Amino acid sequence: MKKLIMLFVALALVLAACATPTTPDEPTTEATTQVRLYLATVGEAPLYTVYMETVYAETDGTPEHIVQLLVQHGALPQGTYLLDVTWHEDNTVTLNMNEGFMQGQSDAEQQRQSASLGSTFSAFFGGLTSVFFTAAGQEIEPVAPTQSQVRLYLANLGNQEPWVYINLHYANTTGTAQDIVRLLVEHGALPQGTAVHSFTQQGRSATIDMNEGFLQATGSSGEAIQVVSLVNTLLTHFNLQELYLTAAGQMIESGHETYDYPLTYRDDIPILT
Repeated sequence: MKKLIMLFVALALVLAACATPTTPDEPTTEATTQVRLYLATVGEAPLYTVYMETVYAETDGTPEHIVQLLVQHGALPQGTYLLDVTWHEDNTVTLNMNEGFMQGQSDAEQQRQSASLGSTFSAFFGGLTSVFFTAAGQEIEPVAPTQSQVRLYLANLGNQEPWVYINLHYANTTGTAQDIVRLLVEHGALPQGTAVHSFTQQGRSATIDMNEGFLQATGSSGEAIQVVSLVNTLLTHFNLQELYLTAAGQMIESGHETYDYPLTYRDDIPILT
């Protein structure tokens, strides 16, 4: 069965502030009439770097109106509208768009619309972990990267806010966790010398054991960059919900964080203190 296009809560350069998780079937918003709209543009193949501009707009707070605002600002094509929305108990949401939504479009255009829509919703309705899309109740066929490609989530620091932003790149890979980590090292998201001891997957959960010293002697900002880049990339590539992180078979205590819990996709990581 064709999989839904899935956005793990924003693809790139997301500025969303940390939000207190809320009950999925009763989403709440800040006490404001403004929404931060994420307007994505996508670079040329084969990298497809996603750039994100944000603007504020007045809203009545309904999902339908937020979609209308994204259309007005050019993030979604004219004629796009929301049929209905389903809030799930696992802090995910399904947006059922009008018939034909994202069908027959290029990979870059699908990414642009997904990034704009998913990022805006995940920021406005706090606590979401994933945003799914359907069109008139039907699955949307994604234009996915080939099996020899991986999406690399390359985190970097913002200049004005203590948040980690994400650039999205494609790269050729053999598909193993070891090779993906090698690519993250090549692109500067992980330090030289970083390596994988083992990677084991059970269902949608996995454990990656890194070499001794991983995340040690690293500043808070460097640690945030490494964690976001590694976790987001592996979760997306292997279709995981959670990732356990160890080093040389031991739980990691970096001095900033104790990694004794499963890590999930994040786009709103503040610099650790």
